[in-house]
Amino acid sequence: MTRTLKCIGILFLGCLLFSCATWDKIEGTTPEEKKKFNTSKDQLWDANKRYEVENRRFQEQVEQLKNNATGNENKIGKLHKEITALKTENIRLKNEGKKLEDRIAASYREKPATASHTPDPVLKKPVGNLKIKVLGGGGSLNSANRMAGRLREMGYGIERIQMAPTSNFSKDTVFYKKGFENEAEDLVARIGGNAISKALTWESIFDLILVTGKR
Repeated sequence: MTRTLKCIGILFLGCLLFSCATWDKIEGTTPEEKKKFNTSKDQLWDANKRYEVENRRFQEQVEQLKNNATGNENKIGKLHKEITALKTENIRLKNEGKKLEDRIAASYREKPATASHTPDPVLKKPVGNLKIKVLGGGGSLNSANRMAGRLREMGYGIERIQMAPTSNFSKDTVFYKKGFENEAEDLVARIGGNAISKALTWESIFDLILVTGKR
């Protein structure tokens, strides 16, 4: 029985080998061609693997470029919004400036016409600081003393009382040194009556010289 099985196995193996050999002959593929085919298949496999690696790397680069492009688009969009906001603010400021100019122009139109310049009044010197001399010009020193008393009551400081060189003054006369015309006019107004003022025609250490007239 065992021997019979062995024989059957040998016959089957022989048939199988015969069939394979017969198929190779029918197909016409030589061992070298099979080897070459197997080698090409390995190379194709390796090439396919390299392609897959390169393809993944390419896809990664494409994704990175897309991300960069998206980031740049966001930056450009942000800059565009900022520029738009600046333009809007610039227009607003121009409008505000125009309104301000219009208000200023309107205020000038509403103002009444006035003189371009009014000179400041000349400030009078304090009466107590004036150097004053009183002269009796009516032939008597009494009139000079009485006038000096009146002036002191007004706040003037009298430095000297004398007789005038002549006695032909009919009016109280206030002589003033250059630069003291206003003070002389003020004194004439305070004395009252028919008092007058005149400019000094000679050098004097006094600012004002009051000569009393005849009473």
